[in-house]
Amino acid sequence: MSDENSGFNRFRPLNAETGAQLVEAFGGPDFPALLLEAAQTISQVDEVFGYIVVNGCEPQSLVAYSILPGSGERVSEYLRRFYHHDPAVHELNKIPVGNSFAQRTRNNAIIPYDYRNFCFTKPNFKEKLSFGWRSNTYLLVLNFYRTNDSDDAALFKLASLANLTLTIMVHRH
Repeated sequence: MSDENSGFNRFRPLNAETGAQLVEAFGGPDFPALLLEAAQTISQVDEVFGYIVVNGCEPQSLVAYSILPGSGERVSEYLRRFYHHDPAVHELNKIPVGNSFAQRTRNNAIIPYDYRNFCFTKPNFKEKLSFGWRSNTYLLVLNFYRTNDSDDAALFKLASLANLTLTIMVHRH
């Protein structure tokens, strides 16, 4: 097999039935668990968190689900205290309207200390994979948190899942 073909294998599409289930479930009580379950079929994802920021106002949670304790408190504190310190948010604000964004942030890159300690060190997250989209009136962000960051091969499929989820969020917004 040539290098060109082996590279193509990294872009295997998501399971179409899973995608259809996500589309149908969005906005309902089963969507957060279904999204995390879909992510876990791709990689060791321990928590998902997505939010919207409309016209520069405070962010509002759209989806949050975790297999780890303390998720609700992490989401609340992030929205209340740490949102403005997030490196992904800084990058997302720089991209042109109508563009998407992806960023991999390791826990040791998170500043300030209280943000890193509360949202990364305590739950033992090694990294956060952030995907976003910017319109002229709002920002959408979807994060996958992992306690194990060794699964680089799964990044392309997680990006596909994130793009599908962001598309659903844009459509439903």
